[in-house]
Amino acid sequence: METRFPEWLFEQIKNNGWSMRELARRSNLAHTSVARVISGEIAPTWDFCASIARPLKMSPISIFRLAGLMPSIEEGMEGISFDELRGIMERLTPKQRRDVLRYAEFLDHKGDG
Repeated sequence: METRFPEWLFEQIKNNGWSMRELARRSNLAHTSVARVISGEIAPTWDFCASIARPLKMSPISIFRLAGLMPSIEEGMEGISFDELRGIMERLTPKQRRDVLRYAEFLDHKGDG
């Protein structure tokens, strides 16, 4: 499956004001691994994607999908997977988590009407 992952990753590095070496440092990867993925020399692996998730503040599941390791969520599908939700919740502060839970409870009690 061909993806535009190398271009996407390069944009993420640029948008964060980092170098490839800085992403590698933050991800505990060899800088050559980051460079080889961006150049298209090697495909991103599951471990590579999981390693870059935290510094990029994304769920590993989202990165797996961007890298073509998992199928993308089809348009028109509703909802979010529990793994994606868990990844999002893990990155929130305790206060933000409480706020999300309160809002979810509000929506649950409100119903569809």
